[in-house]
Amino acid sequence: MGTEAIISISKLVKRYKDTSVNAVDSIDLDILKSETFGLLGPNGAGKSTMMNILGGIFLCPRSFSAVT
Repeated sequence: MGTEAIISISKLVKRYKDTSVNAVDSIDLDILKSETFGLLGPNGAGKSTMMNILGGIFLCPRSFSAVT
C-alpha cells in the first residue's frame, strides 16, 4: 500500500448566485490509493455539492485546485 494521493483537493470553495454563504468553504482533502473513504456530515453541509464538483456536474466552483 502506497501513500500516493489519487485525489487531492486544496481550498475548494463553492458559492451559489445571490447568496452570501458558501455551500462549500475551503475544503482540503487527500484520498490515498487503496484507501476506503467516507464522506459524512449533517444535511446542508456541502457533501453533495463537493461530489458534484468532483464529478464535473458543477463546472464553476468559486476557487480550488485539484489533482486526480
